[in-house]
Amino acid sequence: MEPGYDSRFCKAEGCNEVRNMYWFTDYCEKFHRCREPDCKRMRKPMSYYCDDHCCLFVGCNGFRLTKLGCTYNHCKLHACEIIGCFSEKITNLDYCYDHKCISENCINFRPSRGKGYCANCIKKVIVAMTVIMKRLKVGHDMVGLVQGSIMRTFMSN
Repeated sequence: MEPGYDSRFCKAEGCNEVRNMYWFTDYCEKFHRCREPDCKRMRKPMSYYCDDHCCLFVGCNGFRLTKLGCTYNHCKLHACEIIGCFSEKITNLDYCYDHKCISENCINFRPSRGKGYCANCIKKVIVAMTVIMKRLKVGHDMVGLVQGSIMRTFMSN
């Protein structure tokens, strides 16, 4: 034990608050212990949470979101809302770049990661291709085949 150390008090430098002896934590509840109920670690400066429980968005001190037993990298304000995605969402949208349509100037959600497009952009391509094929007098079976091919190509990972 350090000389002059009193185990009843918070271990944070310069703090004279009494720590919670029942929680077996080294830090006081008032200023220094992470506010996540089961955590005993010291908070980050200017935050209520430690590194493990604080949002990773630069400048945010919010609590990391927990869904279905998983702790995400960001708080509710900054986490992509797709379950199982740990990425940061795009400002003013509910999802991240992995879930945004890759069509230029489109901000719609896409159902798959990778090179996917949103349903609206796929529909536009199918309509345009159908019009072109009808002008070229392509048979009905071939139009359906091309439409299916477009769907697979535009929605694949």
